Order: sequence, then C-alpha cells, then structure tokens
Amino acid sequence: MPEQPDELLDNWDSELCATWQYTAARADAGDIRVDEQGRRHAAALQATPEPQTLKQLRDRCQEMIPKVDIGELILEVMTWQPGFTDTMLGFTEHLRTVERG
Repeated sequence: MPEQPDELLDNWDSELCATWQYTAARADAGDIRVDEQGRRHAAALQATPEPQTLKQLRDRCQEMIPKVDIGELILEVMTWQPGFTDTMLGFTEHLRTVERG
C-alpha cells in the first residue's frame, strides 16, 4: 500500500461503484434473481466477439512457445538439480504426509 493511498482508493471506489450500479441495473432488468432457497441466479452475459488482431496475436504467441516433452524436461532439470525428483511427492503420498501432520 502506498504511503498516500488516496488515489489508489479513489480508483477502487470508482470501480466498485460502477460495478455495483451495473449489477443493480441487471437486477432491475430481471437478469439477476434469488430463488426460494436464497441462491442467486444470473442470466448469461453476451459474449464480446474477439477481434481478429487478438486471434492473430494468440496464434503467434502459441507458435513461439516451444514444444517440449515433459519427460525430457524432467530429465534435463535433473542434470541441473540432482535432488529435483526428491522433492516430488505423488498425490497419495502427499495425502499421507498431510494426514500424519
């Protein structure tokens, strides 16, 4: 938190107020309701279409990510850090460790 948090808090206040007003408007429009058990239900939001530039950027980034075999990656890391696999716990082994406290 900054020493002078006024600007930060003003921004959060504005965002919270806008979100509250949006939610209240949706409730007034019948998009949000509460059933007899007190559960809240909201109508589906309209999807915003993705711009073509976003799709192109996602595809370009995906192409830049190297294809790696997880087994080869683990073997490579083991050459840098010999004790690497000693820190790995299987899920059931982790549960037993948690149960023992």
